[in-house]
Amino acid sequence: MHRKSVNRMTTYSIAAAAYRTNPRRGFKLMQQAASEGSAQALDWLGSAFFYGWGTKRSFVRAFEHYLKGAEAGVPGSQYNLALCYLEGSGTKKDYKCAVRWFRRAARAKVAEALHWLAYCHKHGYGVQRNLKKSFDLALSAAKAGVADAALLVGIAFDHGEGIEANAKEAFRWYLAAARKGTLAAQYNIGLCYLSGEGTRASRRNAIKWLTRSAKGGYSKAKRELQKLSATQSRLTA
Repeated sequence: MHRKSVNRMTTYSIAAAAYRTNPRRGFKLMQQAASEGSAQALDWLGSAFFYGWGTKRSFVRAFEHYLKGAEAGVPGSQYNLALCYLEGSGTKKDYKCAVRWFRRAARAKVAEALHWLAYCHKHGYGVQRNLKKSFDLALSAAKAGVADAALLVGIAFDHGEGIEANAKEAFRWYLAAARKGTLAAQYNIGLCYLSGEGTRASRRNAIKWLTRSAKGGYSKAKRELQKLSATQSRLTA
């Protein structure tokens, strides 16, 4: 029994290493690891099918492997399965199933699952809408380092959703998310610097953050920069 367990681990490790240089070979080896009983291999295969790593992309096959991995107790598969249900990737959208699997992933310490639970509570997806619960979950995820959760916390403080509005706290959490590359947070930081809400007004800092967001492809930031440029042109004409 002990020898068989070691063999499963070895096959999975070899497959994971093979992916670095030869994704097709890695994929075949990962299938072998899964057939030998490796639950982690099921999770990897789910992502392989989802992203097309060494095989043809298939959301349906990705969903099937995530489901098997999730039922085997793999936290990553539970989280990815929940996303599939939330987005309708490889299966029909089912918000209640998404919430159920996000909760299981969260209990397994997947911080990103807390963020999505906050999102579901904010919009009433699969659960009764509860802004206070959404804020609490987002704050827990943000404290664990999830950038998108920090954005949610910033929005909650900005608009008084589930917590008393606080411009300084909104700015603080927007900044935390912006520094980690969240485009919407970078845009919001730019607006904060323009208006002076939660921080001292600074056109230079506003343009810096709006530019970062725009370069990342965030359309609202692009439009804001165009407005600022047009205003500046009128003033200097």
